[in-house]
Amino acid sequence: MADDVLRIVVVDDVPDVAESLADFLRLDGHNVCTAYDGQEALQVIEACHADFVMLDLGMPGMSGRELARQLRERHGNELVLVAFTGDADVDVAFSSQVAYVDHCLRKPLQVDDLAKILPRPLSAGARKRVTGIAGRSPGPDGGPPDSGWADTMSQ
Repeated sequence: MADDVLRIVVVDDVPDVAESLADFLRLDGHNVCTAYDGQEALQVIEACHADFVMLDLGMPGMSGRELARQLRERHGNELVLVAFTGDADVDVAFSSQVAYVDHCLRKPLQVDDLAKILPRPLSAGARKRVTGIAGRSPGPDGGPPDSGWADTMSQ
């Protein structure tokens, strides 16, 4: 495996969200596994030998915060943990809900936000394929189009 290929696990209780994000990350050449709840994630993270975990904070059952706490307890700082949330009440910079994670992003996720946290730049090819899906229109500020999966990521 190339040094710049990550083993990523995406955890979200909405399968379409998890699979859309996983597909995007695969386009960039990463090895990606998915899980749809915290308990399943614990098993998948071990089986996939993950080094990077992206998790939804607002999952039923075991929350993303609890999953992150357990992962820190088991793995210390060996895993990079990235939380994402659609909850406008969560301060992604200072909330106790994000105390165990390395990064927290707000839904809908944006390509540029992911590019800032992944250890290498997202490839131009992956950006082009994702932003070109279904003729997406320019972003709200008139800038580049949103990602091809931002619509599903806002759930």
